[in-house]
Amino acid sequence: MHGRPERAVVVVGHGSRVPAVRSDLAELARAVSAITGIPVVEPSGQAELTETLDRLAGQGASEILVQPYFLGLVGALAARLRERLQRWADHHPGVRISLGEPLGDHPLVTAAICESALHCLAGRKGTVVLVGHGSPDPAWSLSLHAQVSRLERLGVFERVIAAFLAHQAPGLEETLDVLEEEVAVVPFFLSRGLHTSVELPERVDRHRERLHLARFWADDPRIALAVAERISGGPSVT
Repeated sequence: MHGRPERAVVVVGHGSRVPAVRSDLAELARAVSAITGIPVVEPSGQAELTETLDRLAGQGASEILVQPYFLGLVGALAARLRERLQRWADHHPGVRISLGEPLGDHPLVTAAICESALHCLAGRKGTVVLVGHGSPDPAWSLSLHAQVSRLERLGVFERVIAAFLAHQAPGLEETLDVLEEEVAVVPFFLSRGLHTSVELPERVDRHRERLHLARFWADDPRIALAVAERISGGPSVT
């Protein structure tokens, strides 16, 4: 136990029953605590967020920052999270609670994606396809397009293209079908879930000779640094 923390941070992700996802978030929280010097940095899924906040308040926390472990925070998810925190705050007037910014447009995310793609291409100046899930709400793709633009400005790849698994265009298959050069397919996901572990390997395997699936980049140490900078109010979009 950490005694009675005055300040605490909750790193909140989507939540998952997959053990690897939970352990990844817990490891991230430990790394962020070490970087920031904040003793209490708790991982939490959305389902147990209220329970986590109640526990920290019961331990004496007077200030809690909820830091989203999301690439984007828009639409219904953002509205639900803000409403939930406001309801909690209304019942805990002695605790100051705030909501941090998501990670999707952070420069250190760019660096981690770039290194993953370069390693995948093994020195060849190929094309990068940055693939996200996609959403009926186009605002969800803003951070992905921001990363595409920043990767293009680096000038280390022939092309950088956005693609989506569902809901938005262009779709992944139609994008891959017209590419003839060496391609690194980079998942735009923070968690090791079904999309990164099963769906993307299956889709990319159909074009295996010229397409290469980049490694999962969200375990790069720079991601913990990005979270720490968000918590500390450090560098954002450049």
